[in-house]
Amino acid sequence: MAVYSAIQDLFNLPTEIKQLIQATSEQPVREIFSQNPNRERINMDLEAIRNLTNLLWPAGNDPFGEISKIMMNLFQTVVKMVFQNYGVDKYYDSLVGSTRYVTTCKDVNGLEIQTKDGQWILHKPPSHSSFIYSASYAFKALSNGRIHPCCHRVTISGNNTRFSLGLFMFHKVLLQVPDELIDEEHPLRYKPLNHLEYRKSVTGHAAKRTHYAIEAHFFNCKSICS
Repeated sequence: MAVYSAIQDLFNLPTEIKQLIQATSEQPVREIFSQNPNRERINMDLEAIRNLTNLLWPAGNDPFGEISKIMMNLFQTVVKMVFQNYGVDKYYDSLVGSTRYVTTCKDVNGLEIQTKDGQWILHKPPSHSSFIYSASYAFKALSNGRIHPCCHRVTISGNNTRFSLGLFMFHKVLLQVPDELIDEEHPLRYKPLNHLEYRKSVTGHAAKRTHYAIEAHFFNCKSICS
């Protein structure tokens, strides 16, 4: 795929150029460009992607925009299927309409996913054009605990450089459990969630290499839980 060549071109830029990538005022990430001896990462929302591609490819090439649209359509399709399955599809349009998208480019080696019995398995994509969809903790809250995110990690080994491209979704409105998902078997477990506030808390704990469950966020965030 052309996007992998574009990612490599992006990471090959001088560090001082990558550090000039600007975020929009609402971009829900802790930092745009980060670098350490084992991993380099660039976070951009769709507006920043458009600005960057216009600068790097003024002739009109837009590899990041094209792949972001594909992944955005995948996200919307999966969410619509889930909403239809639970009988809450009437909330779909408002949820998608309040979504912000952030693309993350990483040069990492491999994704591992933890099974229910605690074993780690290496994800081996069948091709370079395959995608994996992972539910978030925000989706867990929105579904009133029905959907569980998988625990995953990235392993780094060897000297080969691999690239990955991820699309993350954040919502600008409070996420509230639909009434249809509350019953005797599933009493209300989560109050309305400010997704951007939760994201800030998660990134803060990630910098300290500590896990931050969404249940802890509701316990600590008085403005939401009171």
